[in-house]
Amino acid sequence: MSDFLDTEEQDDNNDFDVIIVGSGLTGLTTAYFLLKKEIGLNVLILEATENIGGKIFLTEESKCFYAHPCQINIVELLDELNIVSISKRKSSSKERIYLTKSGPYRKLSSYISAQIYNFLTSIQNISLDFQLNMHSEEDANFLSNMSLDQLSSNFVTWGTARSICQSLLLTSCGISNLKKVSTLWYLFLLNGAGGFFQRLKITLGDEKRFFIKNGMAELVKILSSTIKKKQGVINCLEPVSNIQFSDTRAYVTTNNKLYKCEYVVVAVPPPESVEITVQPSLSPILSKVQTLFENGKNLFFTATFRQEFRNANYNCPMNIITTPDCDSSLKFLYDSTHSSNKSQLVLAGFLNESNFQTRKKFNFFTTLNQCFRGDSKKNCIIYKERKFNFSNNNQESICVSGCPMSFFIPCDFKHYFNPLSLTNGRIFYAASEYAKNWPGTADGAIEAGKITSLAILWRIRPQSLSKSDLSFFSIRPKKFRQMTIRFSLIYYLCLATNICIFWSFIKKAY
Repeated sequence: MSDFLDTEEQDDNNDFDVIIVGSGLTGLTTAYFLLKKEIGLNVLILEATENIGGKIFLTEESKCFYAHPCQINIVELLDELNIVSISKRKSSSKERIYLTKSGPYRKLSSYISAQIYNFLTSIQNISLDFQLNMHSEEDANFLSNMSLDQLSSNFVTWGTARSICQSLLLTSCGISNLKKVSTLWYLFLLNGAGGFFQRLKITLGDEKRFFIKNGMAELVKILSSTIKKKQGVINCLEPVSNIQFSDTRAYVTTNNKLYKCEYVVVAVPPPESVEITVQPSLSPILSKVQTLFENGKNLFFTATFRQEFRNANYNCPMNIITTPDCDSSLKFLYDSTHSSNKSQLVLAGFLNESNFQTRKKFNFFTTLNQCFRGDSKKNCIIYKERKFNFSNNNQESICVSGCPMSFFIPCDFKHYFNPLSLTNGRIFYAASEYAKNWPGTADGAIEAGKITSLAILWRIRPQSLSKSDLSFFSIRPKKFRQMTIRFSLIYYLCLATNICIFWSFIKKAY
């Protein structure tokens, strides 16, 4: 630390009030909300790559990224920045196809539907009742070490119903392997999002889904432009390798410079933040928490089809969801055609692996042919898979544009706390994954950025905070039943199982 204290006598060219590591949506919104107050703060954003925007990135494909009116943070920010939104195309079909190893299911039997409905309703009730502070550590540890795969396997025993339930769990949290997802973390996620069905409504989308006219990249462009107009600085190709702090200052080292500031915001996903060395060392618990997140590792794709294919399949289903037992590269597909697009059909979604290199029996186009009429590959005008490389601490990595959030793996309950709610010396950790209401989404990134900016302002310019700013921290009480987590979990899921068994007896009797 003594080496850095000598820099206090140097010029102030590299001296800032706040330095933000990462120019993704969380980093940009943190800077925006800080500079919006116009109280003379000097803010610097350091980006490791040559591209501003993180997972959103400045790409044409971001036109397929969507939001929903119940995501309040993104709705308010779009209104504030006067960014035009546009609705999805109208379709008379609300069909959803589940593609299993037995083929596509357009309509489920009442028996399978009953199992799925009761399991999902149980998850909904548990997530809404979920109140961690009312339960014992033993109960919490039980769920924190249980994976979603164990949850679904234990309580849905019938093949097709279990596969579809698992696919909906996968879709709702945007990952590829239920064995790696902690049930307790998942309940946190659902509780903040207003329950399982509310979360699924966003990930699957409904008729209220909307897009930004020029793509989500338009939000990135306007935010970065506004930040620069308000005298904020954004430096690309400056990966951060080291952060040190004393009682009075923080010091940020990049590949070619040393910066000073009052506070540092590490606004990159947890798997990336562990690459940055911090001195004095982080607390063991915070260091461990960051290593317990893993990337979703899904590949985002877009496919544009000519008018003939659209006309022949105009009432195509809203979604195609493949189950884990299905041998297909496609994971999830949705209609991303804007209402203003009169001549084409645009589909988007996620793949388990590249369609160009797939080893799966069914590639993307084969899967579409199973579900639609016509030759999908012949009618496809443009097909893109989006990924880009970035380098961090001289280690080459791959980041997939549009990749869903990082997720928390099963572990002991002692590792459960939110880095967004505290500081480590002069360092804040902010990421969409830490948001309470919509973790892993654009709305969650904006929420994390706003919370972090308000926390910093509280420390350095508390007089700038308004009554509405302070109310943003308030937590609304929720109704809950007085039962332990483990008992409520077993109660709801066993109830669902018994209903299904009872239903099977009725069918046999008649």
